[in-house]
Amino acid sequence: MRRSYRPLSLPTAASALLATACAAHSPAPGAPEARAPACVVVPTGEPPEGAPRGRSASDADISVALSTPVDPAKAPSGTGASERLVYGQLYRTLVEIDCEGRARPGLAASWSHDRDGLRWRFTLRDDARFWDGTPVTAHAVARSWASGPSPSGSPVVGPGIASASVEGDRELTVLLTEPFPSVEAFARPALAVTGARTDGGWPLGTGPYRPLSDPSDDPRGLRLVATDGKAAMSFRTTPGGDARAALDAGVDALVSTDPAVIAYARALPGFAAVPLPWSRTYVVAALPGWSAGGDTSAAPPAEALDGLARGAVRAEARPAEPPFWWTTGGCGGAASSEAGAPGRIAAPSAAPARRATPPRFVYPLGDAVARGLAERLVALAGRGPATPAWLAAAVPGLRDASAAVVAAGMDPAGLALAVRRGDALAFVVPVPRAAGGACLSELLAADDEMAGAVLAPGPGLRITALVDVRPSLVIRRGVAAVTVGGDGTLSFYPGGSEP
Repeated sequence: MRRSYRPLSLPTAASALLATACAAHSPAPGAPEARAPACVVVPTGEPPEGAPRGRSASDADISVALSTPVDPAKAPSGTGASERLVYGQLYRTLVEIDCEGRARPGLAASWSHDRDGLRWRFTLRDDARFWDGTPVTAHAVARSWASGPSPSGSPVVGPGIASASVEGDRELTVLLTEPFPSVEAFARPALAVTGARTDGGWPLGTGPYRPLSDPSDDPRGLRLVATDGKAAMSFRTTPGGDARAALDAGVDALVSTDPAVIAYARALPGFAAVPLPWSRTYVVAALPGWSAGGDTSAAPPAEALDGLARGAVRAEARPAEPPFWWTTGGCGGAASSEAGAPGRIAAPSAAPARRATPPRFVYPLGDAVARGLAERLVALAGRGPATPAWLAAAVPGLRDASAAVVAAGMDPAGLALAVRRGDALAFVVPVPRAAGGACLSELLAADDEMAGAVLAPGPGLRITALVDVRPSLVIRRGVAAVTVGGDGTLSFYPGGSEP
């Protein structure tokens, strides 16, 4: 996928020569770019007359409920919705992608690349700072991405990056392992810029909020304060609890896919439930593998998918809508995967040896949608000769199953390992469907352990899209303006301040 950028004006003759072979994006220095209206999911302004306000704008504070705990050790690239929500307030990347797929300055003010997209040059913002006020320099970015020495002794840097060369405090040249002419490669959370870990275990961040260094007396609680001191956010984890109880207890906001929670919130005075972009496509990835070059996708009839969306899951769901980026192409614009490319899902070194597979549909533990789909598919498969033709086509191994098919949950790491070993009949997993477009979807999947495993070409899985799912933001009116990024990350502006 090729994008056009405005020419970048560089100060030196050497830089000018580089720029002649580059496409670039260069906002006016110091000029903030207006956010796309479509990306503002909760606008500024006062709540409707007569509605309870909850908090005053002067408090500039908001409390948010989380469904699972947040681990500082995993920052800045989270593995679950709660971690992604919190990390999104704390860490920033060089470039950000908005909900309409447009690249915006993050920590970088401008960027350019050579004709092939192999070498990239970034100019950092003058005002880019860590939480402690120290400048984000080119050296700091290179240190952030370094993960240890290679056999040759040179540092190994972030995913898809061969090297990062510092050319001054604000100039950084990045050499990729494979050509990649889309700047989205630098928007992935795994490349968020961080510093040394703080006393609280958090990597020093570059986002608009920082966590309080003093540990909370309540291990389920987390409090963030704005780096300018004008706002604060409190997070409270309610694992296994009913989110409706959190609303009754005074929480200001939460994100949920549960229709019961959403309906309850809409009935509460002063609350709104705002649908967010469709963010996941649930697929069934089936063993055994298909012959090389064969058809690797199935298309169930519309009525079957509608039945799954309406009856098998407890979430706002719809039949999966094509096109699907893993068949039409993500960052490369074609349905191919090249190991090492920053936006490509790398295949395992070899396909797993084929053997008798346990007759089970495996889903990730804790994912209620995946469990509901897996259990419904098992029920349909248990009809013997009456098994729907589309399901028999989607899961060819059903024809040879010698025992009753069951649904089984696994942790994400175990599920990914089972995929590589061919240790199940089929897998039901969510695949990112980013509002920012196919390229960003592929980048997010490449960093997702389960999605990366099932979509890698090595195992030769047959991928059948089932349902799309989207969450809703439940929020007390007037406590915050909220925007959504291309990867689904929410940004809060407590007190209803202008986003």
